[in-house]
Amino acid sequence: MRQIIPCGTGPIAANLVIGEIVMMHIVDEVLDDHGRIDPRKLQTVARMGGDYWCRTTDLFEQKRP
Repeated sequence: MRQIIPCGTGPIAANLVIGEIVMMHIVDEVLDDHGRIDPRKLQTVARMGGDYWCRTTDLFEQKRP
């Protein structure tokens, strides 16, 4: 954990937690042909706020300028 930043006050206040990954273990099944993590194979979810969540199954690619 690098830093915790309080965001807001009251019952819907939150904390932004900033961390650093120092090691991770990855199974080969989530890697693509180039040895990179393929997000389509992870089946992750994301917290959107309140009671809302989303799945990362509707991905698209946009090349950087």
